[in-house]
Amino acid sequence: MKFVSWFLFAFVLTFSGGASAARAPEPIVNYVDVPITTGSGKVLTTDEVKQGIRAVAERRKWVVTEQPDGKMIASLSWNRDRHSMFVEIAYKPQSYSLTYRDSINLNYATVDGQPSIHPRYNGYVNEMKEAIRIEFMRM
Repeated sequence: MKFVSWFLFAFVLTFSGGASAARAPEPIVNYVDVPITTGSGKVLTTDEVKQGIRAVAERRKWVVTEQPDGKMIASLSWNRDRHSMFVEIAYKPQSYSLTYRDSINLNYATVDGQPSIHPRYNGYVNEMKEAIRIEFMRM
């Protein structure tokens, strides 16, 4: 009987809307000058890097817009656009960077002098970084 009670408690906690929304902010993780390594050892052009990053982001449902300064902004929204995140992407043949640009309803705050955000932000950005790494390894 104890097992059933714990199972029901865990089920309610997991699937209640308030459980995930109440997660405490964590420090924002920026990925700066991530080295680009290809599977073939080939050095990519700036355009190949840009196209590779764009392809990965769009496959993962991010909306990518080019900026006049040669960077890109990738945005991702969910829950009827109630939650959104914006990541600045800088790139060159040797490396790329994914840095926080803005967010909507992701609990952005400064905690102990450090920018913090809902953990989902860091998770999505890390997933994109890993997908980009895999994309370049295929080249």
